[in-house]
Amino acid sequence: MTPNPKHSHHRERDDSYSATSTTTTTTRTATTLRKKSAREQRHRQQQLPSSQSLQSYIPAYLRPFVLPYHGDFCYTPSFHPRLVAQLMVEGFLPIATEGVLLPKLHEHRCVVTLPDRLHVSKSTRKKAKGFTISFNQAFEEVVEGCRAQHGPQCWLYPSLVQAFITIANNGHGMRVPIIHSDGEQQRASPLESTGKTCTIHLYSVEIWNNDRQLVGGELGYTVGSVYTSLTGFSAQDSAGSVQLAALGHLLCQLGFTLWDLGMEMEYKRNLGSQLVPRAVFVDAIHRAREETRERRLLTVQAREGSCNVDNTDPLPYDNARMIIDGGRRKHTDGNTKYGVADQWNAMKGISVTAAARKADETTSQLSATSRLCPTNSSHSATE
Repeated sequence: MTPNPKHSHHRERDDSYSATSTTTTTTRTATTLRKKSAREQRHRQQQLPSSQSLQSYIPAYLRPFVLPYHGDFCYTPSFHPRLVAQLMVEGFLPIATEGVLLPKLHEHRCVVTLPDRLHVSKSTRKKAKGFTISFNQAFEEVVEGCRAQHGPQCWLYPSLVQAFITIANNGHGMRVPIIHSDGEQQRASPLESTGKTCTIHLYSVEIWNNDRQLVGGELGYTVGSVYTSLTGFSAQDSAGSVQLAALGHLLCQLGFTLWDLGMEMEYKRNLGSQLVPRAVFVDAIHRAREETRERRLLTVQAREGSCNVDNTDPLPYDNARMIIDGGRRKHTDGNTKYGVADQWNAMKGISVTAAARKADETTSQLSATSRLCPTNSSHSATE
């Protein structure tokens, strides 16, 4: 009997389906998971209170220079360092494209309230022993590392980097006026507004391996007790996660109460981050800039292989594991070796307990004004 070509075709189709069914199911599952993740993220953002328009967050004294652009971005052709610093104290994240500064104020900001929300995995803690952290020891190298990792999408254009260098090279930070955006003070000049100032400190954070090679780092700045991470890179396995873990613990030990991470990403959620509405974040920045006590990371000057310390900072480098463990470790002889955070606190008379109480107050204020998103308790080992 002659085979029916039609039936033969169906058998071939069925055999093909059987051979590829597993692959098709896997692909569909991955697609479903991606769609579910996107839906969950949209749902979390919809649950948060809506923000006002971006225009309303541009202070009147900046409106002649800074205009709304689209989405969360504003626009200005000026890269003047003082304008960049002034945008920082208003909560804007200064990023750029070629020839244009694009200050960004996220509708929902990703933050870690310190010290209670910070999470570091056991695996990252173990790996930290092989790394050393420093501050402002290789600023240009960190910039180049970020450019190399992020490629054409990197927003570290020369004009903005030069503004960052100007701010970072000022030994005592860049002092900018605090200008309240209410009533007649909106039309006042900066020096006539409140008489108060806030100092911006901009840093490079470096992570080194045991061979003294720079294998990761980031750029960031401080406004009062708020530290903002701008951008970073990692050139060795685990270097990025160790750098973030050590930095987070050091921020806690130095009395910082909020770690601003910009836009939400998975590795940030693994650190313990939450999404807060724009209004809540800006309010936190405004409260932080009014603080009378400055908080600094550990900047030093190393010359000819030895530490030439200025009058503000104790040590150039310290082991990342020691910082994660709280800045101290017992020797076999019973003596205690103190890390950078403890020496800094001893010099400044800072109580870690008092810093924790201050962080608790900040957490309560954020929780009272917004519904914060649940976070993933696991931690990724890569940045």
